[in-house]
Amino acid sequence: MLLQPFGEKNSTANEQLEKEIVVLYKRVSAEEQKKSGLGLQGQEFSCREYVKKKFPNAEIVEVYSDEGISADKYSIAERKNLSQMLADAKRGMFNIIITFKQDRLARKPEELEYICKATESFGVRIFESDSDRQLNEAIPQNILTRQMLASFSQFEIELTRSRIKATKASQKAVGKFSGGQLPYGFIWDKENELVIEVAEEIRVWLSIIHKFLFENKGSVVIARELNEAFIPYRTGNKKSVGESAKNTWSKDNVLSLLKNPILTGNFPTNVITRWTDENGKRRTKRNNPKEYKLEETHLLREIIPLEMWEMIINKLEEKTISKPPTRQMTTSFILSGILKCSNCSATMQTKFNNKKDGKKYSYYVCRNPHCDSPIKSHKKEDVESFVLNKMKEAFSIKDLNQENILKMSNDYIKGESKDLNNHIDLLENDLQMVLNGLQKIKNDYTLGDLSASEYKEFKNELEERKSELVDMLKIKELEVKSRVEKREEVIELIDTINLLEKTFEEDSEDEVLKSRKRALILTLVDSVKWMNGTFNILYRYESGNAIPNHLKRTLDENLNRVFTEIIKGEKEISATSEAWVSNKLHKHVLTRRNPLENPLFFKLLNMVSKLNERKKIELNMTSNSYVSTIRKDSIKKGA
Repeated sequence: MLLQPFGEKNSTANEQLEKEIVVLYKRVSAEEQKKSGLGLQGQEFSCREYVKKKFPNAEIVEVYSDEGISADKYSIAERKNLSQMLADAKRGMFNIIITFKQDRLARKPEELEYICKATESFGVRIFESDSDRQLNEAIPQNILTRQMLASFSQFEIELTRSRIKATKASQKAVGKFSGGQLPYGFIWDKENELVIEVAEEIRVWLSIIHKFLFENKGSVVIARELNEAFIPYRTGNKKSVGESAKNTWSKDNVLSLLKNPILTGNFPTNVITRWTDENGKRRTKRNNPKEYKLEETHLLREIIPLEMWEMIINKLEEKTISKPPTRQMTTSFILSGILKCSNCSATMQTKFNNKKDGKKYSYYVCRNPHCDSPIKSHKKEDVESFVLNKMKEAFSIKDLNQENILKMSNDYIKGESKDLNNHIDLLENDLQMVLNGLQKIKNDYTLGDLSASEYKEFKNELEERKSELVDMLKIKELEVKSRVEKREEVIELIDTINLLEKTFEEDSEDEVLKSRKRALILTLVDSVKWMNGTFNILYRYESGNAIPNHLKRTLDENLNRVFTEIIKGEKEISATSEAWVSNKLHKHVLTRRNPLENPLFFKLLNMVSKLNERKKIELNMTSNSYVSTIRKDSIKKGA
């Protein structure tokens, strides 16, 4: 409520008042005082006692209270009950205000002057119960006293603020905790000056990271799952946590933990920017986590590596930009969003039907009203079963000799390298000829067969050619190194195929497994369409469409296992950092492309497909040979 400028005395209403009608005003700025009620009770008791002595016949008609509101940080307009009291004073609803001290009304001199002059113009007197002084009496010495006290109050605030700032800066400089509220998972032991880890809560925090990075779940879904598991959210730094300090999880709780770097062993600073706008109103803005300054401290240890936290922040940013559908990872329809109508290519929608027999059937349907396709729906069970079986076949590697895959991939890499090796041989021959030429002109010059000017001219030409050849060879050596790295990548990619095969082979109703399968299908498959009597799967590498950033899984199977064991309590909470150091996919994640975006990955899949086809043919030939032998034996016996 904005205050209107005060004007003439509202004498008409006040003249009608036959006796003193009193209101009380109290205020505390600290949230703790608001919760305990001690500061407010003390102020109200003092004011009531004062009224009994000073105005024994007065009637107290209202108590205005601003709780947990700082007079320094909030303007008069932002203090709801103070604004209401001034509005009521203007309407002549009372003629006396009692407050414990003048700084309960305002701490800034200009605001106190506004209140005093406004109430004085309304014919309302303000008394201070602590000193029996009328604050808004229009006499010079009274005005001087209140202005001096208001100035001292303002000075005290600024002095305290500068002391706190200096203390915090010195504490941060030596790695100490500078105050404030520690996040979920940590409490402050003031007596021993230690940050205490609450292992059970940190395991919950790690489960949030695991759900976000590995299972591709968003903050809303994670919060819902934690609430469904009856895991409480705790606020505050209390050692003994009572029911009053517990709360339910929300999207904001989850995001706040994901953005907090404290698990990396660092306190975040520069989290909030504060400023005063052109109207004198204090403003605050929470900074992007990438703008945080991280302060190392001996009070914390590294539970997750800093690179992992940076991955979380990058993924949060990517999700904000790409805005994926909210239920993308939790729907039971694993082909939702990628199954297309065979006729109009529209994305098929999901549908449930309840039959008379009580059973519930699920379908994918084309809802395009202009589509005249004869097949506008597919049974969920049929199409999903077909696609999952095809995915199983695509990644079927366990029955194959992996040495054959390595041999085929090496042959492929060698084929790529053949021209490269020939080129390197030619360059080395050219370089050797240049070196021989340099030696020959040196000998000729020594024997006197070349003049100094001729020797210099030939030498400059040959040195220039030598420099060119050396640079070209360096480039080719880098290409050779790249081929060697490809061989290393093949082994890593075979591990990836093994993991995918294992995931698609598992047949379970477990929600986490279903979510993982859906994430992999969305990552690998661009679309599925009914064509020529069957479902045709178009992979992303065939369509050229990139994997959406929010679907790129950040953790490999090794880290997934470690996270799972920590969450279950089978491993110490800092085991994540240890696993990260030894994680063979660590460098792959940081320096190389995603394995599912690597062209070599799809070459390997083609090799796997060829080997599987070859194996089927061999099995058929063996089977036919076996049948033929049986027939021959039966013919002989018959004869």
